Amino acid sequence: MDVPVLIVGGGPVGLFLAAELRLAGVTPLVVERLAEPDRGKSDDDRGLTARTMQTLDLRGLGDPVRAMTAAALRRLAGLSEQTAGDDPGDLTELMARLGMADFKGDFAMLPFIDHDGELADLAPPLMVMQGEFERLLADRVAELGVEVRRGLDLVAVADETTAIFADGTRISADWLVGCDGGRSTVRRRAGFDFPGTDPSMLARTAVATYDGDLPLPPGIHRLPGGILAVAPPPSPSMMIEFDPDPFDRDSTLTAEEFQASLRRVSGHDFTVTAIERPLRITDNARQASTYRRGRVLIAGDAAHVHSPIGGQGLNLGLQDAANLGWKLALVVRGLAGPELLDTYTAERHPVGAQVIRDSRAESALIRTDPHTEALRGVLAEGLDARTMLELSHGLRIRYGDDKNPLIGTFATGTRLLDGRARYVGPDVEVVAPWADRVAVEAGSGDGELIRPDGYIAWAGTGTDELRAALRRWFGAS
Repeated sequence: MDVPVLIVGGGPVGLFLAAELRLAGVTPLVVERLAEPDRGKSDDDRGLTARTMQTLDLRGLGDPVRAMTAAALRRLAGLSEQTAGDDPGDLTELMARLGMADFKGDFAMLPFIDHDGELADLAPPLMVMQGEFERLLADRVAELGVEVRRGLDLVAVADETTAIFADGTRISADWLVGCDGGRSTVRRRAGFDFPGTDPSMLARTAVATYDGDLPLPPGIHRLPGGILAVAPPPSPSMMIEFDPDPFDRDSTLTAEEFQASLRRVSGHDFTVTAIERPLRITDNARQASTYRRGRVLIAGDAAHVHSPIGGQGLNLGLQDAANLGWKLALVVRGLAGPELLDTYTAERHPVGAQVIRDSRAESALIRTDPHTEALRGVLAEGLDARTMLELSHGLRIRYGDDKNPLIGTFATGTRLLDGRARYVGPDVEVVAPWADRVAVEAGSGDGELIRPDGYIAWAGTGTDELRAALRRWFGAS
C-alpha cells in the first residue's frame, strides 16, 4: 500500500497533524500501536497554554475545549445537574466561583497569584482530560475523512519510508512522520540522535489503597525525603524522590515499590494494600538535533522529552504539528520544494530547547534540601511573573529575525478555519495567483500575510516584497 504521508502515532499530536494535512489538501494515513484507546487517560489531566488555545481557535476547536474544561471543573467541584441553576455557565465565571480566577500558573511549584489585577490579561492553563481531548481530535479527523488504523505496532523502517509492522504489514509512504512518543520507534529506526540528560528525579504515582487513614492530609507536602502528593481514591497519589538509583524502565511499578518510596519520603511506616494505574515519571530530558532526516520527520515527544512539571509537553507537540502540517502538505502537493521543511527544525527546535531549559530549571528548584528551599524563598520574592508566564504559555515565540517587529509574531484573533493562509491589505491582485493557498481580504494601509499556523509571514508595503514572501512560504504561483 502506498500513501502520501504515513503518521505513526495516534495520540493528540499525530491526530492534530493529520487534520492539518487534510485541510491543506493531503490525505494521510494514521497508524496506532494500541488496538483500543487507553481508557486510563480518561482521568489524566493536562494543561493547555494560551498559545495552544490560540492555535486551536484558528481551527474552531477552542470553544469545544473550553466546554470540556468547564465540564471537568464542574465534576471536580461536585456541581451536578441538580445544582445547574447555581452553576455559572461561563468558564471565567466558573473559575472565579471556584476561587481559581487569580491563579495564573506556577514555576517549579512557586505559584503566580494575581492579587492586584496586573496579570488579568493572562489566562491560566486550561485543564483537559487527555482521553476527552483525544476523542475530540479523533472525531475531527474522522469528519475530515482521515483513516486511523489501530493495532499496528511498528518494528522497522526500510527504504527510508517503508514501515514494517509486527504482524507483517508493510506500508510505503512518500513521507513518514513519527508522532510515536518518547520511545519513538521511528526516531530510532530512522537514525535520529537523541542527546540529553538522565533523570535527576523519579516520581511514582498510583491510585493507592492504604491500611487505615491516608498517610498525610490531602495535598502537596515538601519533606526532607522528597515530595508527597496525597489524594484519596479514585485520585492518584505521588512521591517524588531525587537522584534515583537505576531502575528497569520496562518493569511494572508494584505496590511494594510504591510503599517503600512512600515510607522513605514520609518518614513513616504506612502500609499500602493495593495500587491501580501505576506509573513512573522522570525528568529525563532529550532533544533530537534535527527534526528531519530526508523524507522522515518527527514531532512531539518523538522529537523532545522533558519533565512533565510545568505541563509543556502536549502544548509543544501540538504546536510542532501546527508548524509542520501546512509546510509538508505544500511539499507533498509539489507546490513547494523540500527546502521549506528545513524551516520546521529551524523554527521549532529553539522553542523545544527553551522548554527543556526551563524544565531542567524547574527540576532543580523543586528539590527539598535546605539550600534549594532557601533559593526558592529568594526567587519567590523576585521572579517576574509576567515574563515567566509568557514564556510558559508560548506567548514569546517569534519565528524569524526580520527587522519588521510584526513578522514572526502570532496574529491574535485570527480564524483560519479552512487551513489556508490569509492576506489582508490593498494588493489583492498580487496574491490572486496563490488563491488556492492564500485567502484574500481587501483592506487599506499596510498589508499583512498570515501563515496557516497563525504567524505573520510578511507585513508592510511593496509588491515585490509581498511576492517574495508568497514564493518563500507558499511556493510558485
